[in-house]
Parts: sequence; structure tokens; C-alpha cells
Amino acid sequence: MNFPETLQKMMETKGVTKYRLAKDLGVSQSSVANWLNGSSPHPFMLDKIAAYFGCSAIALKEKSAKDRAVTGG
Repeated sequence: MNFPETLQKMMETKGVTKYRLAKDLGVSQSSVANWLNGSSPHPFMLDKIAAYFGCSAIALKEKSAKDRAVTGG
């Protein structure tokens, strides 16, 4: 999985909408949409996204770690 796929999966798993994620992170919905379409967030924001979903930034970026974070394993 790549970052957009992992983010989408985490959002679905947690029942978080683009609107809710944007509001909770203090960004625009278009920023979230851009991430879901392949743009990489700033490293600081990547840390905020990771904290929001209770995983590490590495888990959002690296395949094997991402898969464990998404499935909770």
C-alpha cells in the first residue's frame, strides 16, 4: 500500500470522513483530498496524522509497517 491507500484505509477503519479529519487536524478538506490523491503531507503534518490514528509516521510510509498499523497487528 502507498500513503494515499493507507490513509484511506485508516479513515474507513476508524469511520473518519475527509471533513472530520481536516477539522481535527486544522487543515482544509482540499489538503486531505490532495493527500488521498497522492500528494505527500509536510513531515510535521505526517506526524500529526500518525498521532491522530495512533500509529507512527513510519507506519504511514513503509509498506510492512503500514499494513500492521492498518490491521492493528
